Amino acid sequence: MRLSFAWLRDTYSEAEGQPAPVYGAVAAVGIIVPLLVGLLTGHALESVLAALGAFYVAIAAPGGPYGARARALLVAVAVVTVFTWLGGSVSGHPWLAVAVVPVVATLASMLPWMGATATLCTVLAVVRPTSSPVIFDGFLEMAGGLFMSVLLLAPWITHRLRPLRMSLAETANAVASALDVLPDPGPDDEWIRRRTKAYEAVRQARVTYGLYRTGGRDDQERPRRLIETFRRTMDEAVALRATLGALRAEPPPEHWEQELRVAVSSVAARLRLLAGAIEVRGERPLGGTGGVALERFGRATEEVRQDWLADHSDLISTALLLRVRQTVLRMAGAVDRSRRIVEQGLSFGFEVPRLLELPAGGWTRLRQDVVTRSPGFRHAVRVGVAVAVAMALGTGLRLTYGHWLTITVLISLRDSYGDTVKRVVKRVGGTAVGAIIAALALAIAPEEVTLVALIFVGAIFGFTYRSVNHAYWMTFGTPMLLLLVDFSNALRWSAAGWRIGLTFAGGLIALAAARALWPTGRLRLIPGELADLLRSHARLVRAV
Repeated sequence: MRLSFAWLRDTYSEAEGQPAPVYGAVAAVGIIVPLLVGLLTGHALESVLAALGAFYVAIAAPGGPYGARARALLVAVAVVTVFTWLGGSVSGHPWLAVAVVPVVATLASMLPWMGATATLCTVLAVVRPTSSPVIFDGFLEMAGGLFMSVLLLAPWITHRLRPLRMSLAETANAVASALDVLPDPGPDDEWIRRRTKAYEAVRQARVTYGLYRTGGRDDQERPRRLIETFRRTMDEAVALRATLGALRAEPPPEHWEQELRVAVSSVAARLRLLAGAIEVRGERPLGGTGGVALERFGRATEEVRQDWLADHSDLISTALLLRVRQTVLRMAGAVDRSRRIVEQGLSFGFEVPRLLELPAGGWTRLRQDVVTRSPGFRHAVRVGVAVAVAMALGTGLRLTYGHWLTITVLISLRDSYGDTVKRVVKRVGGTAVGAIIAALALAIAPEEVTLVALIFVGAIFGFTYRSVNHAYWMTFGTPMLLLLVDFSNALRWSAAGWRIGLTFAGGLIALAAARALWPTGRLRLIPGELADLLRSHARLVRAV
């Protein structure tokens, strides 16, 4: 891949997501509070471990409903504690660490609930002094992780249902949007696009509801019933579209079609009112279901149907018109059931999450990946080999900051060469800018207050823009982590130069691994996967 100026500009400016200022502020507070407590009490070294535990949990912070977040955060805290103990137990045995860390990196690449956090905790625990108490260090990082978890879950009581409410409201709006174009004759492109979006919203609402651990009580079943009414509304809409297509095939449009548009529009408007009621916790009065428009449509279709029956010229169209009227009434009935469900309330009773629930499917998927040598397994082994090379180089050359070589390889190596190139470019550029800024600031004001301020600012901006672009995360997050890991040793120009140089070297190792280690493994699988895809589509078409 040629690194042109335009490509670099696009790489650093591309938006990967939206800023998260609240997340950034919470993460910064969770990291900085242990440091301030340590400085005030004279236990700065211990406070660094608690701040690191908070940092590990912050970068692994999950999304979704708060019950699911609580379970995932507890797993993250457990991973931080266990792998801190593992890394500490091999500290002082560098070549043993060279053998252990790559195994951890390989497993972490295949098990999502471990992630890069497990390897990062192990690597940073390995480089600690051998005199550092291993068990105590693990408990300190666990305390920091639990503190960060409490901060991230603080809105649970008042906002725990917000993801579900937003998903249900989005589904109602998506179904209403599909109904807007349902009666329109002509090309089906816009209808297909909105229909697909509506069904995708229904699917996403089911996934979101499934993340809540419900006990089968009536109030906890209401969201599921509401989702099903939205799905039935879309099913009726699809049937109505097909019936209208058959009805319009021969006779010219009749005046009842104008009444049809008004009736369907009234159902769509009702769905939008439902969406608004869901967003404001059902406190908005909902009223009726557009009965006037439905009555007018019923009268118009009945008049046309009686005329066609008297004429006896097209009994099939008469039956289809009756079918249209019945379908519209069923759609209105489904929306009316949705209204009654919303009026009853969508608030669960307070839910105690099953925090000790183990991640599902990880080990089964791991065995399947190993047996089939899947692309995921190949990438995991590639990560393990590259991390082993970086660990061996750092140990053999006795590099003072050799762990940054390993961390760069771990974070930069992606499952494709193109993604690896982008990640390396962003990481090297962000690290260079961030390290120079941090070293310059400490050169001007070499005090602990400056160090804490830099970590706080880096945490706020880093976590806020982490989802926007990886380069922004590297610019702010890298100096934060550099200063945090070596909190007792101020960052100087020489150390900053070593960090930048090792990051560049780690990026080269990641590029070499992505290019040289089984580069065609995935390409060989693509023809077979495409063939399976086409066969499954053929079976679907035959079934239809």
